[in-house]
Amino acid sequence: MAIQPPQARATDGARVLVASDDVQLRHQLAADLIEHGLWLTAAKSDAAILEELGQRGVDIIVLDWHTDRAALVEAIRKESSTPVIALVRSGDGNAALDAFDAGVDDSVAWPWDAREFGRRIEAMLRRSRPEPRLLDAIEGPAGIRLYPRAHEVMIDGEAIDLTPKEFVLLQLLLERRGEVLTADNVSSTLWGHETFGARNFVEAHVSRLRAKLRAAGATDVISTIRGVGYKIR
Repeated sequence: MAIQPPQARATDGARVLVASDDVQLRHQLAADLIEHGLWLTAAKSDAAILEELGQRGVDIIVLDWHTDRAALVEAIRKESSTPVIALVRSGDGNAALDAFDAGVDDSVAWPWDAREFGRRIEAMLRRSRPEPRLLDAIEGPAGIRLYPRAHEVMIDGEAIDLTPKEFVLLQLLLERRGEVLTADNVSSTLWGHETFGARNFVEAHVSRLRAKLRAAGATDVISTIRGVGYKIR
């Protein structure tokens, strides 16, 4: 019997732009926020942040705060009403006040509580986004249908169980179907940093995703381009 995808949460499929050049911070954000159904992309420089904001649909910006960020927030406000959350160091007592004075919508101290952070983002998205609803699925080969905001994958009408990272990996490949994604492309999306030459963990996730798709009847969906990366035909 075919299963209908569930009603979406406010966070499901939301695109979060992480504005930081700190690899550790991006890694931790990816690990924590992807569990809430969020889709992360990272930008290191102010120019890259504004370019991402202009070229892609961004629902929320998480900004690694320091004193010269005020000009960036001003530039963001000229381009978009996208909500901005400032990440401030817990030992800097004035940082949150400075961030609010610059025009951010909320602040979170680093290190943060992952559950509280997720709920803050969800509350902000409920205010800034339309009521969550089921979007048209992203279609794939072999009967694959992926519902980004419902965080559901079906093959020929039957739901399959994927981990959050497997879901994001499949969504990434489907959204860029026909393109070859390198291990660094995958790693930057799933973990917030490149592989730095250690690609085994990317290969392991691709292998587990392949096995689950194959078990559900979707065989030979993900191709490995030797020495380059992965793609969905």
